[in-house]
Amino acid sequence: MNIFKVSFFTAISQATSLLVGLIAVKILAVEIGPEGVALQSQFLNSVIFFYVLSTGAINTGTIKYLSQYFDDKDSQLKVIRASLTITVICSIFFGICLLAGSNILANRALLDDSYSAVYLLYGLFLPITAMNFILTSILNGLGQIKYLTIANVITSVVNLLFLFFFAKSLGLYGILIYANFSSIIIFIIHLVLVKKYKWFRLQELKPYFDKDLMAKLLGFSLMSIFAAFIAPFSQLVIRNKLIADFGLAKAGEWQTVMRISDFYLAFIMGILSVYLLPKLSSLKDDGLIRAEIIKVGKLVLPTVIMLTFIIWLSRDLIINLLLTEKFKGTKELFNFQLLGDIFKIGGWMLSMILWAKAKTKLYLITDIIALIIFIVITLVCINLFDTIGATYGFCISYFIYLLMMIGLNRKYLFRTGGIITARNKDSIS
Repeated sequence: MNIFKVSFFTAISQATSLLVGLIAVKILAVEIGPEGVALQSQFLNSVIFFYVLSTGAINTGTIKYLSQYFDDKDSQLKVIRASLTITVICSIFFGICLLAGSNILANRALLDDSYSAVYLLYGLFLPITAMNFILTSILNGLGQIKYLTIANVITSVVNLLFLFFFAKSLGLYGILIYANFSSIIIFIIHLVLVKKYKWFRLQELKPYFDKDLMAKLLGFSLMSIFAAFIAPFSQLVIRNKLIADFGLAKAGEWQTVMRISDFYLAFIMGILSVYLLPKLSSLKDDGLIRAEIIKVGKLVLPTVIMLTFIIWLSRDLIINLLLTEKFKGTKELFNFQLLGDIFKIGGWMLSMILWAKAKTKLYLITDIIALIIFIVITLVCINLFDTIGATYGFCISYFIYLLMMIGLNRKYLFRTGGIITARNKDSIS
């Protein structure tokens, strides 16, 4: 894969996702306000763990090994079959867990057991949602960027249409359940796109049990589970603190700024996940890895800085166009949130090396430390500076995380005399 080709297709996908995401922010702002945004975020954070576990958390492993076996079609087919087998088993199991625990989750996350039906529906539809998740990873690992782009664009548009219809019809309840029904359409689209990949037929995708291969795929589970757990858990802690101290509205304002960051950073993170992880997984030589990281960094970091500056200049326009008067308190939250976003992307880009080289123990230890640092610093900042302290904590924590990643990956960044330039540029496609 060439980064410019990947960037072109991913730009189409992420531009669509960004536009759809911004429209979705407007729909949420108008229909449910800051309080509703806080409750929706509580729901999403409470189910993310089940979402990741529904595939056995093997998505990264699937991408890695499909990329690694790029010249071995038989091995790729075995990876696909094993991945789908694990996904079917795990999604049914955790779907049943959600059904059994729906009342508990509704009471704990949304403080109202009348929302138990929301969790029941999520559990029923979890196998379909999980299949969409793993099929996206398969398209990525196979390097089918064109088909992956088509799938992502259609997914964004379909989700927006369902969100609008359910929000208008059912309000907050509809916003909590719409994704279950849109997942059916998205699943059909994924099947059509996978079928277009001519070297294997859907009929060949039968259950496949291989102890060694499954162990390799599941070797990435701890990393994926923790990566998926860390952000929702930390946000739950911070949001609960804000709700307790300042109320649902202030928590919703903070969550809205976090969500805007997520939308625009998705463009960069989309390119990195689609291009960088498979690329680093296929490289064996440290020098080539070093050159690749520096080449990508020279493209990514200036882009992020430019985007954050544009958003900072446009924050009044964003509040007026995308939100409502109820969200005017978000303006002061942008400053340190956007600075933290720059540090976040830098650290996340370097963490891809740990993923690509399956350094599970090192990754987990580092992220556990980073999680503790983030929660402690942010809670201290909230106590000292009120709601805006949450953005101070975010910024400081991700700066520390970036420094940690630079230290862990210093052999890919530094040589005696300073940072190396990408001399092997021409040898990297």
